[in-house]
Amino acid sequence: MALPCAPRVTMSAFTFGSVGNTANLTFNTDVTAGGPIAAHAGNITLSSGKTLTAGAGADIVLAASGDFINNAGASALAVSGGGRWIVYAGDTTGNTYGSL
Repeated sequence: MALPCAPRVTMSAFTFGSVGNTANLTFNTDVTAGGPIAAHAGNITLSSGKTLTAGAGADIVLAASGDFINNAGASALAVSGGGRWIVYAGDTTGNTYGSL
């Protein structure tokens, strides 16, 4: 599944999938949430130039049962106010961390 190509999506929180989800997820747009961001998918891909931004003190958790592919670079995951980002990948090969 690819998120819409709108320039930016803003919401209070964002959750995609649940533990065990194997559908692939591609972020083709910036996502800004007033709270946490969580995604459970097969492969998780962040497209070039896109950013996921969690609210102050909130976390970003990305759990890929397959590969994590960050084409967006070092600023792809934005947290503040004590928030943190955590990325899980299915194994150690096939991942692109993009300087995170």
